Amino acid sequence: MINNDISFKSRQQAVRDAKWVAQKAHSYFPHISASMIDCKLNSDPYLEYKYRGLVASAGARQKVARMLYMADERKPFKSYCNIIDRIIDMQFGNCFETAAFAEVIAKMNGAKNVHSASLFFGPISLDHRVVFMTDKPVAKENIFRNKDALVIDPWLGIADFAGNFADTIKHSYNKIFNLMPDEKFYLWGKDRNSLTTDDFKKLRNQRKSKHEIIFKILGKEANFSAAELEKFRSRYPELVYEGRNGRKLFEISG
Repeated sequence: MINNDISFKSRQQAVRDAKWVAQKAHSYFPHISASMIDCKLNSDPYLEYKYRGLVASAGARQKVARMLYMADERKPFKSYCNIIDRIIDMQFGNCFETAAFAEVIAKMNGAKNVHSASLFFGPISLDHRVVFMTDKPVAKENIFRNKDALVIDPWLGIADFAGNFADTIKHSYNKIFNLMPDEKFYLWGKDRNSLTTDDFKKLRNQRKSKHEIIFKILGKEANFSAAELEKFRSRYPELVYEGRNGRKLFEISG
């Protein structure tokens, strides 16, 4: 049976399935991400000039598609198709677009409890969109630890349990998202290399507020009808997953 109420604990197959979704949403339709370019260009004037025309033309149409998505919650099928079409037609899309595509891929393959969310590090918006799946109660703001949820990040092309994902974002991508490292002896605004032994001794017993990754759901969940999910399967037949012995995506075995 398809895993409708999946418990992710000790299910590494679920992680592999989530990575399959992330990679498909990341690369199935070739596209350029302006936000990823910004991270990699590192303010190089020459390279920025080469991409300026693309960002100007594609970004305007992308903005319209996002506005329709947020405004017309009663017709999610149309809104999501509009967003995915921007990736196809303009070969252009950022984390918002690829997260929407990943949500569609997961749902058209039978996955339940799939949500798009914006990431916050404590009170700080990371201006980043991902997808998560969980068997826990879902609120507008969610903090997941360890294996509470499975996170799919197509923009980075990664997927993992919530605890591992948070560590990866905080430690491997903190330069992209400008995170404050959650370290016991970190002094905000001060180079850690300049700290003396006495500094560390003074801070040893100091309690520091722990910043966590918060998954904020913006808008309502897209509830596609059975007919609409079948339309997605007809549109993207190569994205209908079938594993060994006919195993389906996120299917419970045994």
